[in-house]
Amino acid sequence: MKLQKLPEFNVVLFSKIIEEIRECIASRLLHLVVYKASLLDHLKAIKDYFLLYKGEFYQTFLEEAR
Repeated sequence: MKLQKLPEFNVVLFSKIIEEIRECIASRLLHLVVYKASLLDHLKAIKDYFLLYKGEFYQTFLEEAR
């Protein structure tokens, strides 16, 4: 039922419709960002690059601390 056709504004129905829209958008964004754009692969690459994930950070820290 559309909100326009109701004789008066229904807050509960309006909130339900907004929640349905939010769920739809969140689901679509999840699919686009996480799955289609491979977010987890990109985050892992950033972690590996900046934090030198494979142990090089710790080794470099020890060498520089001497």
